[in-house]
Amino acid sequence: MALNVTFDWVNKLINILAPQTEVLIQDLINVIRNQEDELYPGISYDQIATAAGKDDLGGGITVGVTLTLINNWRLKFWEPAPPGYQALIRGGNLVGGIAGNPIAFTPLVQVRMIQSASGVIAETGVSGLTPEEAAELFSIKPDIRGVDNDTLKTLSGQLDIAQADLDNPDQYKADVSGLALESTVQDIKDKTDQLTFTIPGKVDATAELTAEEHDQIMLIDDIKVETDKITDMQADLKRILGLVHENVFIDLPVYDPDNNLISARVRIYSSASNVGTDIGVIGSYLISSDPAGLGKFNSWRQERI
Repeated sequence: MALNVTFDWVNKLINILAPQTEVLIQDLINVIRNQEDELYPGISYDQIATAAGKDDLGGGITVGVTLTLINNWRLKFWEPAPPGYQALIRGGNLVGGIAGNPIAFTPLVQVRMIQSASGVIAETGVSGLTPEEAAELFSIKPDIRGVDNDTLKTLSGQLDIAQADLDNPDQYKADVSGLALESTVQDIKDKTDQLTFTIPGKVDATAELTAEEHDQIMLIDDIKVETDKITDMQADLKRILGLVHENVFIDLPVYDPDNNLISARVRIYSSASNVGTDIGVIGSYLISSDPAGLGKFNSWRQERI
C-alpha cells in the first residue's frame, strides 16, 4: 500500500497523513525518491535522504535497509492525535534528522521504531534455511546468555520485574509532607505585603537620620529582600512538585536496537489541565541512559534544558 504523505520543503518535514499509523521503511524510501525526481519542487532543493542495504547474502537473505534523513529533514505524524495514538516504524532502520533524531514532535503521539542491529531481511517465497538448519538454530536459543551469563529466561524475568516497577510510579514519589506548602508560603507573603511602617516627620535628605529612623528604613529593606526570597521559594516548590511526578509529560522517546529507552524529554507543568501542551511549562528536562544490553544500563541522567 502506497504511503500517503506531503512534503514541507520550508520546514523540512515529511508529513504522514491521517489515518496512517504505520510506516514501512521501503515505502518511505519510494515516496522520497519519487519526490526528489519531480521537476518542481524536488530537484530545486537539496537531497532529502540516503539509503543503503538489500545486498544479497545468498539463500534469499539480504542486508537490512537503513534510511538516513539528511539536511535536517524529519518525519512527522499527523495531528491532532486521537487518544491512544501510537505510530509504528518498521522494516528497516531510520536514522539522521536533527541531532540524531529523525522524528519531529507531535503532541500526544508515541512513536515506536523497530530497529535492527543484525541488518538482514529474509524474503518470503524463496529458499532460506532448511528445516534441519532451522531446528539446529532454535536448539541453541536456550544457551544464549547476557553479558553477566544470565539465560534468556532469567533476562525475561528481570524485564518483567522492571516493567512492574515502571507500572507503579507512585513508589518513586518523594515524601514532601515536611516541606512548606505553597499556600503557606503565599499566606506569609500576603501578610508581609500588608505591613506598613511610618517614619515620623519628613526626612531631610541633608539631615542626619536618627537611630530610630535608620532602623525603620533598614527593616523595610530587609522585608523586601525576604519577600523576594519567598517568591523564589514558590517557583522552587512548583519545580519540586513536578520532579516528583505531579503534572509530568514525557515525549520524544528514542530506543536502541534492544528496545531500551535511551533518551526522552520530560516536561513538568503548573496545572494538570496544561499537561501535554506548551502552556504552563515549569521546566523541561532531557533524560538519557547509557545502555548495557537488553533491559540494562550503566548510567541514567536527567538534565534541565
